[in-house]
Amino acid sequence: MKQEYSEEEFRAILSKWESTRTMIEPELNSIVSRLEMAGLEGLASYIVKGGKMFRGFMTMLFAEAAGGNLDRAKDAAIAVELVQGASLALDDIIDKDAERRGGPSAWVLYGIGKSAMASLLLVPTALKLVEQYGPLALSYSITAWESMVRGEIMDAYSSLNLEPVEYLQLASLKTGSLFSLASTLGVIAANHEEYAERAWNYGNIVGTAYQLADDITDFANYARGAKDKLDPSERLFLRWAETELKARGEDEVIEKGVEYLNDILKRSISSLSFLPPGPATKMIAELPWFMASKMLESANLSLSKFDQQP
Repeated sequence: MKQEYSEEEFRAILSKWESTRTMIEPELNSIVSRLEMAGLEGLASYIVKGGKMFRGFMTMLFAEAAGGNLDRAKDAAIAVELVQGASLALDDIIDKDAERRGGPSAWVLYGIGKSAMASLLLVPTALKLVEQYGPLALSYSITAWESMVRGEIMDAYSSLNLEPVEYLQLASLKTGSLFSLASTLGVIAANHEEYAERAWNYGNIVGTAYQLADDITDFANYARGAKDKLDPSERLFLRWAETELKARGEDEVIEKGVEYLNDILKRSISSLSFLPPGPATKMIAELPWFMASKMLESANLSLSKFDQQP
């Protein structure tokens, strides 16, 4: 069955997302401001500034869907955003990316050493926030960080030597892990540890879809001349599409990639049956489609164009 959502539903997501960000951001800023120390003034704040807080939004939605107290879940969402900020700042150093969120990357302004140290400081700060939710929450947080680091190592130093079939594993580790943590901490903060594993699996599906949508978008921009070159993970995506999806030529790489993305998104809906029905659960089901649609739009692509199923 073809899955579509209306613009009205997508506008509702944007409104909820913005209100959640308004709830989280002041406390996030307060926490990072307390990390200031001699030689690192303003650095931690700069690292987290301007983020979309998409993953923190997921944490709050899962807490709401599971019947939790949103005030209690805020620290979980903030922890996820701290880890996200640390991960991006370190990625920029490794990849030598000079821009982030419309401005210079932290390492460009503050130097590599200081940026690395500030990023590493954000991770235990996040773990201290998670500690209040119990040992299971800490365990998942440690697993997520380990998986993200393993994924970054694969991406930065091994992706040219990886087999095409390993592309989805890389996407799962590098990107899916933090989406998994965002979903899982939400249900744990809502006192439903029994949902944790299924929330983790759902988040990983969504994160993998997010990475796939990002790579499709970047490849499409490259194919039409709007991007100079493909990075190693995008070249791995190309080899995966050619080998596993049997794509021939740039147009087929994009087409078959979007078809596969549609399949992942449909699978994400069926994996949500553990949550009680309600507005937040409905929005969680819509969220991956919203995310993928908006990413593809930036390359003049759409999910529905390539979905030929009745």
